[in-house]
Amino acid sequence: MDRCTCHHLTQCDYWRQCHCRSRLGRYQRCTGQCNRRWKSGSIHQKHKLLNRMKPFIIALTLYLFVNISSCSTNDAPIVEPPNGETAEDSNTPTMNEQIRIIIGNASFTATLEDNATTKAFKASLPITVNMTEQAGNEKFYYLPTALPTSTVTPGTIFAGDLMLWGNSCLVLFYETFSSPYSYTRIGKIDKPSGLSAAVGDRNITVTFE
Repeated sequence: MDRCTCHHLTQCDYWRQCHCRSRLGRYQRCTGQCNRRWKSGSIHQKHKLLNRMKPFIIALTLYLFVNISSCSTNDAPIVEPPNGETAEDSNTPTMNEQIRIIIGNASFTATLEDNATTKAFKASLPITVNMTEQAGNEKFYYLPTALPTSTVTPGTIFAGDLMLWGNSCLVLFYETFSSPYSYTRIGKIDKPSGLSAAVGDRNITVTFE
């Protein structure tokens, strides 16, 4: 009695029939039966279908991978510069505006800060005001209309600083000194040399334009 060792053992639906103890003739018939069952069975057909579909599955996988990768890099939002500006224009720093400060025969150029206080102050120009001497380092004048404020505590006041104390007190400093008070910056005289001599230690008339 020989042990059946059908080479379709792992592919045949009827593999148990091949595990019988039989004569060689029965083994041959069993092998033939296994071959017929395997070639015509549903398992064989499924394997053939999968083999035919492999190239299409691989192609589809590659297509999806490429498209997902391209979407992840191209989906970033595009931010348009406001008011029709180009990217180059939006990166160009804005030049601050300037005004003239006239004290007697002396004239000084001041560069303004870019804030709401300065815009409101500039809208009232030109004006000529009488400024009062204070503490040997500043001249001040109370404006008729309150201005927007954005206060800071500078610590050190520099000669030529033009600031707002509170919401209506315009202050022109002509000396450098330390101060604990808070102000809103309006601007600064570009070249304050000669400012102290121009204002002196008295009340003065100043034109801002």
